[in-house]
Amino acid sequence: MAKDNGMATCPLLKKQCIKEKCQWFCKMQGKHPVNGEDISDDGCAVQWLPMLLIKNIQATDNVGKEVEATRNEANRDNKNLGSLAIQLSERVINSAPAKLKEVIQ
Repeated sequence: MAKDNGMATCPLLKKQCIKEKCQWFCKMQGKHPVNGEDISDDGCAVQWLPMLLIKNIQATDNVGKEVEATRNEANRDNKNLGSLAIQLSERVINSAPAKLKEVIQ
């Protein structure tokens, strides 16, 4: 919100902030997304939007990193499972009787 001679100007009403009478006026508690300081303050939700957007981007980025890590782990496990299946099939073929080996190959 813009300050006009010490008075907050509402970006929606284009006049002095009506504070608690406004539905956009709320209490914000949490951590600042940039410097990590604790926040506990009353203010306009419109005023909080830039900080909340930054926090949302950080959360989305963290989810993306976790999804990538899970995907990499699943790919590694699938490769290991494929190798085990090949080894098992080779053992079955090698332990089969000679006539069965001819049929399999």
